[in-house]
Amino acid sequence: MLSILALLNGHFNVLDAPMGPLNGTGMLLQLFGLSLAVMVIRQRKLDPIIKERAKKMVLVLTVGLLVFLLFPLFAILPDGRYLQIPTYELD
Repeated sequence: MLSILALLNGHFNVLDAPMGPLNGTGMLLQLFGLSLAVMVIRQRKLDPIIKERAKKMVLVLTVGLLVFLLFPLFAILPDGRYLQIPTYELD
């Protein structure tokens, strides 16, 4: 959810605030959920239904993580321009 907010704000410019920390927190939580799902899959004495749910969770989180990593590369604005990733110059 946090990553979606950061992507939407980058697209529509609702808030004039840095979205890097919000996007990073969202990705960190996705990686944490992914690691928990993998740990559930690796446990031996669990109900097969729980393991199937964990497999679905791994699939959804992996696709979501790929979308949030690759979206800025292919983001096109409504007027046809590509989304500009802000760069900062160091003095």
